[in-house]
Amino acid sequence: MNKAIFGAALVILGIFVLIILNPVDRVFSSAAAKASKRGDPKSLSSSEAGNGGNLDTAPGIAYDPEIEARYPGGAPAWLNYLRKNVQYPDAAANNNIEGTVLVSFAIDKDGNVSNAMVLRGPESGGLREEALRVIGNSGRWKPATMGRHPVKSYKAQPIVFHLK
Repeated sequence: MNKAIFGAALVILGIFVLIILNPVDRVFSSAAAKASKRGDPKSLSSSEAGNGGNLDTAPGIAYDPEIEARYPGGAPAWLNYLRKNVQYPDAAANNNIEGTVLVSFAIDKDGNVSNAMVLRGPESGGLREEALRVIGNSGRWKPATMGRHPVKSYKAQPIVFHLK
């Protein structure tokens, strides 16, 4: 089995594990709890979200919605999309570059992906660009809701790139 195909299989395994154990959603949720104690239950500043001020903090963004934004078909469909679309960049494979790319992105009221940004990950080899490409091309999602109304919300997705 060649190195890139095996690496792609490990990428998918890493994505599955990190979706289940995603610590970033917990950071947003704990920050939302702090905002709630202040009397502002559904919005928080980007510094409270633990991201150094990098998130769009306009009013109307739900960091702790009643129902989270979800990919059509749920987690199995999301994993299938990632499995089919994440490609290990040649530059990274040829230079043995590995790592986890953490991408934050918004799902607007209409289910469109926007504001995708890399929060951390290797800076060389094209891993960041590949993660942004896949997230940006994921199509329309089912938006988060608050009181039966669609709201803009943020998601975070780690993508693991690993070669053996």
